Amino acid sequence: MIGEWSELDTSNAAQIAFDAAEKYFGLEPYLTPADLLKLDEISLVVYVSEYYYGVQEQRKMDLAAKRIGKAIKLTIENDALREKYNGSAQAFKDKVGEVEQVLSDRTVDNTMAGAEKRLEDFYSYKLNDKTQLISHKLKGEGIYNNL
Repeated sequence: MIGEWSELDTSNAAQIAFDAAEKYFGLEPYLTPADLLKLDEISLVVYVSEYYYGVQEQRKMDLAAKRIGKAIKLTIENDALREKYNGSAQAFKDKVGEVEQVLSDRTVDNTMAGAEKRLEDFYSYKLNDKTQLISHKLKGEGIYNNL
């Protein structure tokens, strides 16, 4: 907007300020730089107060923009967490379905080896599958609680 400090020309500094006030603060350019030198104290205070109100309105808009930005960021994060939760819940549901299918088969061979195999499968479930299921469930609950 202003440029390099060493390249500034003081003769048009007031015009640059007027243009910036019009562009950023909505202040109407009813004065020229030449008129600025002719203003009395009261007129100058009135003009400066309009700058103040323009800056104040700009700050309100900036604050509103920041709030909207925060809301958008929160929405994006929640959507990502929701997707992650849905994926975790689906994996948990699939794993529970697999384990349920294995455990619901209650047929036992009429041999000692068949019964021992069924017991071995059950102990394997307790050691491996059950811990994985609990891990999936706790992971899903953690994601849900973050939502």
